[in-house]
Amino acid sequence: MLYNVSVVSDKRDGLEIVPVMKGDYVILHTDAAEIQKYHLIQWMFGNTVICTFNKTYQVPPILNKLEVDRDTGSLKIRSIRTEQCGTYNLQMISSTHTIQKRFNITIFDAVKSVSVMEGDSVTLESDITKIYDEIQFEYDDSIIAKISRAAQNFSTFDVPDGRFRHRLKLDNQTGSLTITNITNQHTGFYHLHIFNSRHTVHKSFVVNVCNTGVTDIQKYGQLLWKFGGNDTLVSKINGTHPVFSTHERFKDRILYHENGSLTIEDTRFEHAGSYRIEMSSSRNTLLKRFSVLVTGDY
Repeated sequence: MLYNVSVVSDKRDGLEIVPVMKGDYVILHTDAAEIQKYHLIQWMFGNTVICTFNKTYQVPPILNKLEVDRDTGSLKIRSIRTEQCGTYNLQMISSTHTIQKRFNITIFDAVKSVSVMEGDSVTLESDITKIYDEIQFEYDDSIIAKISRAAQNFSTFDVPDGRFRHRLKLDNQTGSLTITNITNQHTGFYHLHIFNSRHTVHKSFVVNVCNTGVTDIQKYGQLLWKFGGNDTLVSKINGTHPVFSTHERFKDRILYHENGSLTIEDTRFEHAGSYRIEMSSSRNTLLKRFSVLVTGDY
């Protein structure tokens, strides 16, 4: 899994948009220089009062992910999940004036890395568990798929260069998008936005299309895939009969493809490093190297 995310807030019509990665925490700041002059600070989630701060502050037991800073009145929300997304309203009342602020927390997942062999299909899963109003997939800032519940409409769209023509299949029940007969042209970042009346969820995928580059594998009597400086054997292929490594690092993780390419499933940090394929025929041996980088949190 690849993480490559930056977080910034965005103010729109007095509403501060705050994107947060799922599982992280967020602090909603009061920006109050002198909190003592306010005799009441109140936080609301939608129309529900979740915290009142004055000389003492109270947090209902069911909202144990909340923490209020006694010095600033700012609200910290820990371990963000979908149910914590939505609009938060802040009201600070003094003897002379009242200040109001609004924040909208949206959630996004870490970027998911998906590897697929050229010519195969890949499905970008929405993982939807709740009712939604609209789903939108984007590739390179272009909308390629959209579901609208209100309009009872679901559609796929090609981009100007035609790379997605007749290749997109949108599941209007699950919200997942499948790209068929994939090529190197489809490598890159895909963004999914899931909207409902209370919050927005963002997900991102990076799709990697892999290929050995071999068009006629039959002419090679043997293919060896090796890993690392010690040349750990990942797989040995004689003709069309693969023998996979029994090394614990690769056990039950290797998928073999007819063109000699390999897919490593459920990639972990221990799979990062240098890979080499040796393709031997009666006349020559072809060598290719690949470098795999794995970053993220497990």
